[in-house]
Amino acid sequence: MSLQPLDIITARAPALAALSGISTYISLATDQTAPVTASSWPSANVWAMAVALLAMHWAQLDMPGQRPMGESGPVNSKKEGAAAIGFSAGRGRSSSTDPDEDLKQTYWGQNLIGLRDRTFASVLVAGGDVPGAAWDFGMWGVG
Repeated sequence: MSLQPLDIITARAPALAALSGISTYISLATDQTAPVTASSWPSANVWAMAVALLAMHWAQLDMPGQRPMGESGPVNSKKEGAAAIGFSAGRGRSSSTDPDEDLKQTYWGQNLIGLRDRTFASVLVAGGDVPGAAWDFGMWGVG
C-alpha cells in the first residue's frame, strides 16, 4: 500500500495537516512534481514524500512568525537557564536565482533538498518569484 502526501503530513506535522488549505498546497505541489508514474521515481512512497515536503514547505512559508515543527534559519538567540533557542523569521519567498535558496528557508524544504540529493527522481519545483522558474533537480538541467 502506497502512502499519500496527506498521510505523511499528518504523521510529520499534524499542525500543518490541520490547516484548512492543506489540500490546495498538496495539489499545487503535485503539479510541480514529476508524476508518480515517471520511471525516475524509485517508489510511489518517495513521490509522496516529495509532494508532502514541498506542500509543507509552502504552507510553512505562508505562516509568517509561526513554525509548527518547521523551524529553520539562523539561530538569533540562546538562553541557557530555560534552554530556549530562537530562530530568525526568515525572508519570505525568495527572488534569488539559486534554485535551493527558497527551499533552504524551512526544515521541510531542507528535507526536500536531501531527498532530491539521495535519489535521481525528477523533482520539479518553482523557485521563489523568478519568472518561469522550474528546475528539473534530478537532471540538473537548465532552469
